[in-house]
Amino acid sequence: MSSMFSTVSRRFSVLVLLFCLFLSLAVVPRPVKAGVVPPTRAIVKVSGLNVRKAPTKRSRRLFGLSRHTRVEVLEERGSWVKIRTRKGREGWAFRPLLKIIRPKKRLPEISLELNNVSPEVGPYFSGAVAVLKKNLQSYFPQRLNLVVSRDLNSSSGKHWLMALEIPFSREDYRELKGDDVGEGTIDLLPFLKYLHGLLLYRDAVFGSFARNPYIGPAEEIPAAGDVACYLNLVKDSHDILFLTGKMDGPFAVFDDYLFIKAAGYRPLKIKALLPGCVRDFNKFILPEPYSYDGRRTTAAAVYDFFGFSY
Repeated sequence: MSSMFSTVSRRFSVLVLLFCLFLSLAVVPRPVKAGVVPPTRAIVKVSGLNVRKAPTKRSRRLFGLSRHTRVEVLEERGSWVKIRTRKGREGWAFRPLLKIIRPKKRLPEISLELNNVSPEVGPYFSGAVAVLKKNLQSYFPQRLNLVVSRDLNSSSGKHWLMALEIPFSREDYRELKGDDVGEGTIDLLPFLKYLHGLLLYRDAVFGSFARNPYIGPAEEIPAAGDVACYLNLVKDSHDILFLTGKMDGPFAVFDDYLFIKAAGYRPLKIKALLPGCVRDFNKFILPEPYSYDGRRTTAAAVYDFFGFSY
């Protein structure tokens, strides 16, 4: 039994290695600087707007603004908004007297790479990219790579691979992670929408095949249990962290393990120290980077990837 398990494990490792090497040759998406959501703006609609100290008409008047004055919205509370002028003056204004201008989200640029996929099947994958773009709208420009690969010689049971590549930088991660997440714990929440979008893309491809039956070899049509989905965090150094997950009802849930391909390492698989934290809190707690005898563990590569101190 153990011999059989080790054989399957080795075959799966070989598959991951080949997929890692293929991805390492792909173009690395250009990183996008993370930041806060662009501010909501407003324009004064009346000839004289009273700006008050508190969100009530009985509050003291601080100053007035003329028609067409542009301001920044700091806070919204019922029928009142807290605003800031270009000169830095702040106060509360009656919301119906302002035209609120909210920032618009942008669709990401997604490059689709098809590997060993026949021309007849390709349009099914390219057509579903619109679903992925819709679910990954952002206030900031994004350039992502989507890789779809078919390997009929795979012995892992997964003959189709879908991978969404996301540019990763330590600086952006530190800005996006929760304040309660310490060293040695990966905050998966900033990446959850990408996993959800990828799984919805996979389902959209299945739906496209169901609505438009393809007449051709059966092995060219992916089945639900025949697709491995990877969310790949890609650094400028070409180090890659592979995350996987699944749908749990309407929600996307990360698996309690990950893979990493880093310089000087073969692809490594690391399991979360507390699987329940991944499922319930989107927090991947890493094992210790050193063993009891002082040797580096496989988790040390992930510590290095995120720049965790140890």
